Amino acid sequence: TSERIGLIGRNGTGKSSLLKILAGKEQLDDGVIQFQQNLNLAYVAQEPVLDANVSVFDSVSEGLAGLKAVLDQYVAGLGDLDRLQNIIELQDGWNWEQRVEETLHRLHLDPGAKVATLSGGNRKRVALARALVVAPRLLLLDEATSALDAENERLVQLALDEAMAGRTTLVIAHRLATVLRADRIVVMRDGKVRQVGTPEELYARPAHLDVAEFMGYRNRLPGVLASAENGVGVATLAGGRLQGITRGAIEDNDPNMFQLIDNKLYLHSNGERKTMFDSNLERN
Repeated sequence: TSERIGLIGRNGTGKSSLLKILAGKEQLDDGVIQFQQNLNLAYVAQEPVLDANVSVFDSVSEGLAGLKAVLDQYVAGLGDLDRLQNIIELQDGWNWEQRVEETLHRLHLDPGAKVATLSGGNRKRVALARALVVAPRLLLLDEATSALDAENERLVQLALDEAMAGRTTLVIAHRLATVLRADRIVVMRDGKVRQVGTPEELYARPAHLDVAEFMGYRNRLPGVLASAENGVGVATLAGGRLQGITRGAIEDNDPNMFQLIDNKLYLHSNGERKTMFDSNLERN
């Protein structure tokens, strides 16, 4: 199965750290991560580090460094040859050069070009090719289209769309266009998961003000809770005043953000959705 999962949240909330931990680049302070047995994954950093002095072909080949080491060992007759041959055959190691060439062709990269001569967008595509050449079942992307001009972003996004086909992808997204391509979105805040859902679900029913802001301002209604007494609340919005039965503890005269969903007026205060006006709203 394949799925695109977008990871969003404010800067410093732990998105990049989560991907680095999954990729084995950083260690957990506490807890346990369980992976499916023999899961093949690849990670592309937001600012990939490439050797500027090598060709594009050699740079992408670095993704197969472990496999090439096994091949060298086998050819030299070192170690358990049966075990080494099994590894090579499982990873299609005899055809590694063809795999690199096919990956470069798919991403429209010149194998003979020097990395030092490439633009930022082309370097991102080289890093993506280095990840794809290992045929990962799980692809981890840390905002692969950041800091690119419009044309390079378009080219990288086309490469990403092709790369995501047929595999599960977890991508950190700072742009709404990237999020809308996801099958599911995970919203993080302060190192914790706040909400998981499809783009449509998060747009229509965000559980947090951060989610509403990220998904677009059309699902927000600025207003003030004018009064809340004996379970009856009155909200002053741009279009007038709405009255309904309230749920939860709320305070009067508190500037808030509201959402009108299925004839219910949800109230966000201090960044949290803390209560709502129930159905049968009356306009005053």
